[in-house]
Amino acid sequence: MNVFKLSVLVLTLTLAAKANALLIQVTPSNQTVFLGDVAIFDVVATGLGTDLIGAYDATLSWDATLLSFLGVTFDTFLDGPSDAIQGSSSGVGTANVFEVSLGPLSFQNGADFRLFSLVFDTLGVGVSPVNFDSLVVSDASGRALEPASSSGSIEIVATTEVPEPPGLALFFVAAFALVVVQRERYCRASCIAL
Repeated sequence: MNVFKLSVLVLTLTLAAKANALLIQVTPSNQTVFLGDVAIFDVVATGLGTDLIGAYDATLSWDATLLSFLGVTFDTFLDGPSDAIQGSSSGVGTANVFEVSLGPLSFQNGADFRLFSLVFDTLGVGVSPVNFDSLVVSDASGRALEPASSSGSIEIVATTEVPEPPGLALFFVAAFALVVVQRERYCRASCIAL
């Protein structure tokens, strides 16, 4: 009987630990934008529980024929930029983003929060994944946290152009409007004279 109770306790603790497991995810997980528009992905930490993120280093990749990296925007939950070291570097279809807090992590309260945002320009029509190639996260004292990660994707669709009216049709509309205005002026002048 004691073995059964111990097994149930271990199973319960394991499930509770997984329920509060740290997840670093790309949000929105799927999005659709028009060709030529800017696309933004947030990288969000969820399920922290009592842990505090003190540092992270993430490398993400995407289809370079569809997306062009414009930059990264850091959030303040690691006390940046005044009390943190932040940086990013990019290559063709890849970016590395890192941040190390030097402060007391006063903005983290166990709720979900954004680490950073990636900004892209769209280059072509198609679907591009945005994947984590590597991800290292540690707490405030440097202890490694083992987060799960969730990638995203973006569908880039062609813009639908509004057809322009033919030039001849515009000419006739303008000519008709001119005739109406002239006739109205003529009628006013005739009515005043009578």
